[in-house]
Amino acid sequence: MSAPDETSPRRGDVLALVSALFAAVFLLAFRASNAEAPRAAAVLAMLGWSAIFNGALALARARGRVARPSSITIRASIVLGVLTILGNVGVAGALQELDPGLTSTVMQTQIFVVGVGGWLLLGEKLTGRFFVGAGFALAGFALLGGLHSGVAAVSAKGLAFAGLASVSFGGMLLYTRKVIRTIDPVRVNVLRLVLAVAAMSAWLLPQGVFGQIPTSVWWTTALAAACGPFASRLCLMFATRHISAARTKLITLLSPVFAFALEIAWLGQLPTGTELAGAGLILAGVLLPIAAAKARRGLRAGESG
Repeated sequence: MSAPDETSPRRGDVLALVSALFAAVFLLAFRASNAEAPRAAAVLAMLGWSAIFNGALALARARGRVARPSSITIRASIVLGVLTILGNVGVAGALQELDPGLTSTVMQTQIFVVGVGGWLLLGEKLTGRFFVGAGFALAGFALLGGLHSGVAAVSAKGLAFAGLASVSFGGMLLYTRKVIRTIDPVRVNVLRLVLAVAAMSAWLLPQGVFGQIPTSVWWTTALAAACGPFASRLCLMFATRHISAARTKLITLLSPVFAFALEIAWLGQLPTGTELAGAGLILAGVLLPIAAAKARRGLRAGESG
C-alpha cells in the first residue's frame, strides 16, 4: 500500500499532459503494428511487452524483494484487468463493424462516462464548463474522424461494441481514482496486465496468433507498450491522486492532437482545413474549461484579499 501524497493540482495536470503525450506516440506505433499484423495479435504482443516493462520497474523498485500483494491490490488488479479485456474486446468488435474514425469518436464519449460517473460515484463536482469543453472536444473528434462527410449506414452492433470500450476504459479511470490512495500503481498495473495477457493468451494462442506477427511488428508493439500501457497509464494513475477523474480525462483528450502534430512533423504533410478545425476544437474543449476555472479561482482570491 502506498502512502498518500499531498494533493497538487498542478502536478496532476502535468502528469495528465505527459500521459497524453506518451499516448500520442502509442497511437502512432500501434497503428503501424495494426497495418502489418491482425489487431488481436498486435494487442496481445503489446500487452505482453507492457507486462514485462511494468514488471521490471516493479522489481527494480522492490530491489528484488517481492512481497505478497495485499487484498486490495489483488482486487484492484482483477477489476482493472477485467475492464482492460472488455475494453479491447469492444475496440476489436467495433472495428469489424465501423470505420476507425467513427469508432474513435464513439469511444471518446467516455469523457461523459467519466464526468457523470465521477459525480455519481465519487462525489466529484461537475460544472457546465466541463460539458461545454467535452462537447467542443467531441465535435473535434468527429471532424478528425471524417464524420463531416456523412455516414450512410451505421451498425448497431458496432456502436454497442464501441460503447462497451467507452464504458470499460472510462470505468478504469473512475476505479483508479477511487482506490489510488490505497494502492501502489506500479504493482497494480503489473498484475492487471498479467491477468489480461493470461486471459487473451488462453483465447488466442491455440489459434497460432504469434505466427501472424512479423519481426518488425514485435518492435513497433514494444514501442507502443513502452509509451501506452506502461508510461502513459502510470502517469494517468498518478495524476488521479491530485485531480478529479473528469479533469484527468479532459486533459488526456489531447492525445490525438499530439499524435496529429507528431505525424505532420514526421511526414512533413500540411494538414487540411478540416483537420485543423478538428484539432482546434479539441484544444478549445480541453483548455477553455481549465482556463475558466483558474480565472474564477483567481477572482475569488482577489475578492478575499
